[in-house]
Amino acid sequence: MYTAIPNFRTLPTAICNGNRYTFNISYPDDNKVVLTASDVQLALNKNTISEQSIWLYPNPANSLVTLRNDSGHVFIEIALFDINGRKVQTVETSELTRGTEINLDNIPSGVYFVKIKSENASLTKRILKN
Repeated sequence: MYTAIPNFRTLPTAICNGNRYTFNISYPDDNKVVLTASDVQLALNKNTISEQSIWLYPNPANSLVTLRNDSGHVFIEIALFDINGRKVQTVETSELTRGTEINLDNIPSGVYFVKIKSENASLTKRILKN
């Protein structure tokens, strides 16, 4: 019998209670998949937001982009800036969930920067609107 083994380009990770866990995957037999913690980064710095814990997709985008927050931070401000540094849109954060859609219909095509702020940290990500 032939068994397909997935080819992961990066090891799977998970964030729980501020700690980042990285796992190795093994297949001891046809009925088991075993995840073994290979690395644990304890207590992520509360003053930083990890680049890998915030996702903006699709990128490039047409009319909607999804902001996914795996950081554990509560965002207090999200704003889009054009290439010249002008604020072109603010995203309401009162109803922000783990995956929130940002409507891009009212801005022209181009490169934008999304500045994400929590109470004590911030991160800026780049998106391209078609």
